[in-house]
Amino acid sequence: MIMKRILLVLLFISLLTRSAYLIWGMPSLTNDEADLYTTSYVTAKTGSDQYNNSVFLTSGFLTAKPSIPIYFGTLPWFFTSEKSIFLARIPFALLNSITPLLYFLIVYILTKNRVLALISFSIFNFSPWFSYLSATGYEAYMGLFFLLLSQLILLTKLSQIKKYFLYTVTTFLAFNSYMGLKPIFPLVSFIFLLVGMFHFDKKIRYLDAGKALLISIILFIVFLTFNYVIPNTELIKKEYASMSSYFSKQETEGRVWFDRLTTKGPSLLKSAISNKVTIRLKDQLAKYMTTFNLAIFFQKGDPSALYGTADLSGLFFLSDLLFFIIGVTQLYRIKERSIGLLLTLFFIGGIPVALAVTTPTFILRSIILIIPITLLISYGSYFLIMRIKKNRGIPLFILLLVCNFLIFYTLYQTRIKVLNSEQWHYSDRIVSEKLAKLNPDDKVSVFVSEPKPLFLQYAFYTMTDANLIKKIAMHDDYNFSVGNLTIQKECPLTLPKANEAYVYKYLYCTLPTSSKITVDDKFAVAGDKSGLNYMLFK
Repeated sequence: MIMKRILLVLLFISLLTRSAYLIWGMPSLTNDEADLYTTSYVTAKTGSDQYNNSVFLTSGFLTAKPSIPIYFGTLPWFFTSEKSIFLARIPFALLNSITPLLYFLIVYILTKNRVLALISFSIFNFSPWFSYLSATGYEAYMGLFFLLLSQLILLTKLSQIKKYFLYTVTTFLAFNSYMGLKPIFPLVSFIFLLVGMFHFDKKIRYLDAGKALLISIILFIVFLTFNYVIPNTELIKKEYASMSSYFSKQETEGRVWFDRLTTKGPSLLKSAISNKVTIRLKDQLAKYMTTFNLAIFFQKGDPSALYGTADLSGLFFLSDLLFFIIGVTQLYRIKERSIGLLLTLFFIGGIPVALAVTTPTFILRSIILIIPITLLISYGSYFLIMRIKKNRGIPLFILLLVCNFLIFYTLYQTRIKVLNSEQWHYSDRIVSEKLAKLNPDDKVSVFVSEPKPLFLQYAFYTMTDANLIKKIAMHDDYNFSVGNLTIQKECPLTLPKANEAYVYKYLYCTLPTSSKITVDDKFAVAGDKSGLNYMLFK
């Protein structure tokens, strides 16, 4: 009875945390969000995705999106055609509110320590890593939910048949929730299975380890095979092929030849020292080592400007660094060996970052790292709290946690949202809404470097006809026409004629100087820190 009350209180706290960012979070969408939500809307309204497939494991207008978030994102659109950012994000915010509870239950079951489990919940739930992006539709958080659920299932007292059946289902959902989890799935599954076995048997035999490894490999092969035989296989094939495109890049060849020209020795030695493989391995190792960069975790946050915190906060709070260090130095005091197995995820979480061809989004690709790092911070906090006399440790911990969260939330509302507004395409939202209100008799042409993302932004904010969205989006990648509106890549060669208007970001296109052109300054979008505001020329 007490545990049920605790879970209800924790769920309420988690829901409040997500609600704060759902209601007062970023007022605009990233291109990935626009892609996901528009695909979900089209699927809900037409019964199929843009490729006319009702059953698929991969879809998306811009990039290959795993199916589970898309299917889940259809829920609001079965009840309404009125689109809003709040409605699009609310299913994900509600689901992600359960994730901290799963973490709490896993820690409690493995340690039988309620105080430690509550500390773990608090650090997990309020951390900048989880708190604000979990109120959006980013697939990594849904993948994390199903992974934690699968681990929890292995720790239950269900029969072996039921347990492994449910584990297969939940890991299948995790596998098809986020691309970044696919490369490390066999390793994560192997560790989870060992944790489940060790929890009940208190020891792991070589036969058990072999069984866990075999199950993980079989599941990986089966899940991957499904991705190749289900409709929309071309998208997933392109995604996997992009990982090998690194070797054909001109800059890679340039680096190889530069290294060889600046190296003394015979040609065979030069070739052995510098080639496409060694260059790739060096890059991957450099990216992998970022997973051991404490500045990312506790000071600067994600190096990507899109998901970063403008160098105002780490993925955890700065004070958590002290607890993390204590947790590391006190590892020998952790008696639960199953916890030790979960801590090995620390060495696996960086693999998706290392495999990224482009600049990786650490906060998403390394989402699995939140499990071991939160554990270390939690143990460090617990060890310190237990040393403070007269039960003052817990109130001090709560006070510190509240202060940390309020400081971060204030920074988020007053600085991070402003500095990151263009990364979240705030001007695209404003320009989309203004384009929809222009004179319907005018022929409006919009010129941008990436037409398709802007069209998806426009479609989400202003269009309700799902069939029309599907038809236009799949017609071309560089030219989109909606009634009197055209969004295209190529700049105009002539001045706008009567009843015509040109819209583009300042300096993107160049028009001949003419007194006939008027610039509508009201159309310019304030808040674009790069100064490349959208301008209207008539």
